[in-house]
Amino acid sequence: RSILPFSLFMVTLSFVTLNKVVTAQYFAWYLVLLPLVYPWVAEPGNAAAASPGVRASVALWVLAQLNWLFWAYLYEFEGVESVLPAVFASSVLFVASNAKVMVELGKSYSRRRGCAKLKLKE
Repeated sequence: RSILPFSLFMVTLSFVTLNKVVTAQYFAWYLVLLPLVYPWVAEPGNAAAASPGVRASVALWVLAQLNWLFWAYLYEFEGVESVLPAVFASSVLFVASNAKVMVELGKSYSRRRGCAKLKLKE
């Protein structure tokens, strides 16, 4: 099987993660690729379940997203400027949670594909 869908998913996810603007449109860019990637990150023998690391990182991502949305809503729609430090902190948490999702997906994908760990020459 080709690794193109997984590669496209990871590149799109990293672009959205590191972009300075976050909108719902960007989530759609990588969520449409998720059905192509999911079979490769699901647990072997149980296609309906992702690995525990992937599940935990996705749960962290959801919580980080909700946290960011709360503070951003207060700032953008309610005009509460005193929440800017919280918006910044939640943005950092959101980027970290996206990075954790990418790491866990990469580990799960490597296990499913039987990839050996890279060894660096010294």
